[in-house]
Amino acid sequence: RAAAQAQGVNISKIQATIKEGSSPQAAQIKIDVEGSVTTINDFLKVVEKTLPYIQIGEGKTSKSAELLETSIVFETYWKDNPKLPGIDEALPELSAKEKEFLAKLSGFKATTSFTVPISEGQGRANPFSF
Repeated sequence: RAAAQAQGVNISKIQATIKEGSSPQAAQIKIDVEGSVTTINDFLKVVEKTLPYIQIGEGKTSKSAELLETSIVFETYWKDNPKLPGIDEALPELSAKEKEFLAKLSGFKATTSFTVPISEGQGRANPFSF
């Protein structure tokens, strides 16, 4: 949402589903957005360079007055954390393909997220206080 708002795009609907049984694990996100051709294009450029890696799939567009209404399907993927070597074991060397992928990811920007502050525990009320 923050990326859309920053680009002047209004998100009217978001629908996310987990693709069961896929490897790597995947989620499909369908959003309906409204904006000008320029703002929607700028938004898609930001999404392309956002982590976690998001693949832009199909899109459907209709125009009403000066606004463009678009439905876009994104897919994002993840895997479980790898098993790390022990403290006394050497790290494995990266393959050429892994180095190429890391170089590609270096041009991406992580999305900003919000954090929920941890509330202080209130404990039980003192039953003997008046």
